[in-house]
Amino acid sequence: MTGNVGEAIAECNITLATVRRALADLPEHQRIMLILICVDGMSYNDAAEILDIPIGVMGSRMAKAREALHKQIASYSHTGTMIPLMSACTGQGQGEHR
Repeated sequence: MTGNVGEAIAECNITLATVRRALADLPEHQRIMLILICVDGMSYNDAAEILDIPIGVMGSRMAKAREALHKQIASYSHTGTMIPLMSACTGQGQGEHR
């Protein structure tokens, strides 16, 4: 993980293993979206095209996927600490065209 998300995870003492576990426990459609955008660095437009869904649907589903990931991480955390919403994943906005 890089950027703001990686720093936030480190500051909250959340291990990469915890993030991987939380990601693995998400429904497949949420996991795929998060990987395409947050790991592979795709824009919302490109990911929506690959997944064959409208860009507006992509945005709302990503918001739900990020929230689900954060809830999973918090459920594994001994402190219940939530990391900030994945701002690094939103750097390439919903309306951006490549």
